This record gives sequence, structure tokens and C-alpha cells, in this order.
Amino acid sequence: MYKPARIIQRSLKATVLVCALAVCTFLSGCHEEPENPEDVTAVFQNIATYAGDNDSGRSMLQYRQINDSPLVTLTLQGRLNQEQVAVGTRLLVTYTLPAGVAYGSSTEIVSRSLNVIYNGTVKTDATTVPDMESTEGIYVMTLYRSGEYLNLMAQLPASSGKRKFSLVADASTLESDIPQLYLTTTADNEQGFNRKTIASLNMAPVWNRPSCKGVEVHIKNTNNGYQQSLIFLKNNN
Repeated sequence: MYKPARIIQRSLKATVLVCALAVCTFLSGCHEEPENPEDVTAVFQNIATYAGDNDSGRSMLQYRQINDSPLVTLTLQGRLNQEQVAVGTRLLVTYTLPAGVAYGSSTEIVSRSLNVIYNGTVKTDATTVPDMESTEGIYVMTLYRSGEYLNLMAQLPASSGKRKFSLVADASTLESDIPQLYLTTTADNEQGFNRKTIASLNMAPVWNRPSCKGVEVHIKNTNNGYQQSLIFLKNNN
């Protein structure tokens, strides 16, 4: 019997993570600051997908809180600049809800910030899989599934260059019930301090296969030597 992964994820209430660009770089004609800050009772964060604009010209973000929970649509008060943020991009959104609206409801929001995070897609045509012992360790803070996405929050050395993540499928397991995936990271010019890093990796090319009942993700987790692999099953709400 497969044991599902122990997953920690709520609404990601936290300080804004140092990932990328600020909201006003992306929004045109936006009015994102609340008129009465004293009325704000909670600030939320979610990893969401830019789903395009509605008929009123307002941009929409969509997320599943965890696993296969219902799809939630958050509507911004302005429009994202698609020259800088393409439809389908995964973002970290920090926002407040209208008075009386429960978390997890599809609604208009007041965004505090929008940060582009690392986006990637599983590689299914690799001829070899990574040697996990020789790869860079990842201090995993949170690793969870949101629909067909695998979301990672980690503490990793800062880099003056671009940090990359790679999710590789073992091609020999693609037709099995539980395909094997390998999550690794690399960076150029690592600095001497750690910072919080977020990545969202699209597993759809594996996850949407008819034979797939879940995936096992292998990761060199320096936060817990006993959790070097996690299994994520379908229909696990």
C-alpha cells in the first residue's frame, strides 16, 4: 500500500518571499492599495496561475489550495502586463479579501504584491535520471501538490546568477501506477547566506497519463534525512 506524503500547506501566511518582481511592474492602471488599511484583518499568500483576463479587462489568478481541492479564481483590480508575465505563469500572490468573504472563495481581491517564482515542467524524455547522492541538497520547508503542480518552498544559498530546478521522470516508469520523479537544483555563483526560494513545477505530462495513480518524488532533503522521497496520490483532498 502506498503511503501519501506528509504535506504541510495552509494559506502560506508569511512575510513576502524574495523571489522576483513587484506588483506595480506588472499591473497597468491598477489600484491595489486598500482604502482603509485599519479594516484589513488578514493577509494571505497563494501560489497561483495567471489565467488571463476577464471581459472587464481584469486579470485572473487561479489556484488549488492543496491536492485536488476546488479551483479558486482570484480577480485583480488591474491587468497584468502580458509582455512581462505570460498567461500560464505561476506567481506568488499576497492579498487581502473583501469583508465577509471566506478564504478559499472565488472573489475579487486587493493584491499587496505579485512575485514571479521559478516555473518548470517535468522532463519525460531523459535518457538517465540524476544521481541524487551527488546533487546539491535542498533544505525543504514545504513540498506539496496543487492539482498537477508540485510546489516547493526551500532554504537555499543565494546566488548572483539564476537558480534552476529540474524535475526529471524516469522514462522506464512512465506507464506504471506510480512514476518516479527526481527533483534537483543548481545555481551559479552561490553566496554565503541562505534565502527562501519557491518553485512550482508542472507534472501534467506525467500526472495526466491514464495509468498514473500518483507519483513518487525523490529529493535530497537536507532538512529531514528520513524524507528523501514522498508519494503524492490522485484524489487526495
